[in-house]
Amino acid sequence: MSVNVTIDATTLLKLSATVLRQLPYALNQAVNRTAKLAVEAGRLEVETHFTIRKNWIVNRVKVLEYSRVGSLTAIVGIDPRVQSSPLQCC
Repeated sequence: MSVNVTIDATTLLKLSATVLRQLPYALNQAVNRTAKLAVEAGRLEVETHFTIRKNWIVNRVKVLEYSRVGSLTAIVGIDPRVQSSPLQCC
């Protein structure tokens, strides 16, 4: 008794290639969305721990560098560029 099985995997291979091609772009969007959520959380954290009289310091919390498909890294922080003297710590 012999059983012959033939499998056509071309559709599966095409689907896999499409998914692998789109994966970096999907990851890029996910990293950027996560960075924006981190900015919102950081602003909320600043507002809850400090007495804010003017919103300029809260608006300084931002995405300093967005993710790109090639790097997939975003940088979130406090923008040190202000019109008067630069922000200094301690």
